[in-house]
Amino acid sequence: GGREVFDQLYRLLEGEMRVVSTGATPSPVLPLPLDSQTQLVSDLLNVLIGVASTTFPLSQSVQFEVRPGVCVSGTSPESMARLLAELAQYGTHYLRLSHFSRQSAHKRGLVFQGVKLLSYLYNEAQSNCSNENYPVLLSLLKSSYVA
Repeated sequence: GGREVFDQLYRLLEGEMRVVSTGATPSPVLPLPLDSQTQLVSDLLNVLIGVASTTFPLSQSVQFEVRPGVCVSGTSPESMARLLAELAQYGTHYLRLSHFSRQSAHKRGLVFQGVKLLSYLYNEAQSNCSNENYPVLLSLLKSSYVA
């Protein structure tokens, strides 16, 4: 199998790099601690909808972090950390936007009202594409995205 070969090569290279950088004698090749793929997928889906987990804990500053050392078979811990950091960032944006959208109307301000208006115009344009008002709605949408 491909994954097992990758894991073995990665451990060998990591061990050789340790020898080269420290000058120490080679140590036995230790297996990578592998996380459950099923649990990782569940945690990934949860972080994308703003739910914390053991893989993606939520910090005090309302930002998702990534538990160090997450790895699955067939990937390096470094590449997995880069991917998970990006997904944690998406989850953070989703969570903050969700909190923002639940604030009371007077705290939302003009940006939120603008988003609601654009969303309304877009929906109207979609549902009235065969209507004679469609060109006007489309024109409003185009000018609002340029502005």
